[in-house]
Amino acid sequence: MVDFITTAKFKSSEDGKVYGGILALEMHYRQWAAKQAAKRAKKPTPRQIARRQQDRANAVAKAENPANDDVFEFAKPAQLSEAVEFGRIIFKVLGDKLFVVGVDGWEQAKYDEFVIAKGRKILAREAEIQAGIDAKREGVKESAGAVLVNLRYDEDFSDLLADGADVEEVTAAFKATVADMKAKRLQKQTEHLEQFADPIPD
Repeated sequence: MVDFITTAKFKSSEDGKVYGGILALEMHYRQWAAKQAAKRAKKPTPRQIARRQQDRANAVAKAENPANDDVFEFAKPAQLSEAVEFGRIIFKVLGDKLFVVGVDGWEQAKYDEFVIAKGRKILAREAEIQAGIDAKREGVKESAGAVLVNLRYDEDFSDLLADGADVEEVTAAFKATVADMKAKRLQKQTEHLEQFADPIPD
């Protein structure tokens, strides 16, 4: 142990000097501990792992959605090898039929990579479109001013304006709606009070 300590050498990566003895061992340990801490810092937390898994699942669901124009489902051809679970088909369209001339078998990892990338593109495009709609709606709300004050009808009128409806027409419709609400409320209050009113003598 004494020989090991006294003969220990360590070259510092900071100043390039070679240190010996106890100091060399201490510097070597500190460098090793710093590397281990860096590895731990890079390791994702359980929450980060769960979020990544959910993001991947969302992307897959979006890519495989039958509502997509390029997603089809039909019976598996009998001549297709049982060993093929994932892959890509090569085809051409003949009238109203799809003529397949080849199948490239894939590993699941390659399929997952393709589908996740596709799903993320769809999600990004949808987010971009929604951001544009939200921005337009906020701009319309600001331009309409105090017209859109009733929370019950705020979204309905915002949608109309965002779709290009005339601000004055929407404003008039909004005022008419509010006036109608007030009239109906007043009528109900009147009917309620009349129930307790004394009958007028003949």
